Amino acid sequence: YYLRQNLQNNLVLTILGSDQHPELEKRVIYAFPSLPSAQEFLDDRINDPTVVAQQVPVSQILFQMFTMKEVDSVIFVEKPDNFQESKEIYCDKLKSAINQNLARVINTSRMV
Repeated sequence: YYLRQNLQNNLVLTILGSDQHPELEKRVIYAFPSLPSAQEFLDDRINDPTVVAQQVPVSQILFQMFTMKEVDSVIFVEKPDNFQESKEIYCDKLKSAINQNLARVINTSRMV
């Protein structure tokens, strides 16, 4: 996947809001399936020459999610022309699932 970032390697964060509930916001990072789809993504930084797309393996994205304190989720865009088919991974849910699995593994290994 391709992540958008600036020249200092900081990921581009997008803040999504709701017209019906403007007090609710979530901070997301988009992961694109191709370089052109990352470059063509429409946002206020479309003409910013300091924003580039960098290919990052999915495993690295998932590991980085543990350190992303200001990010709520990563949206993996499957089809750039249809965002409804995107997969959203919430940072807190990923952390919780891994912690639960680690606890289960630790408890199982103690029984053996």
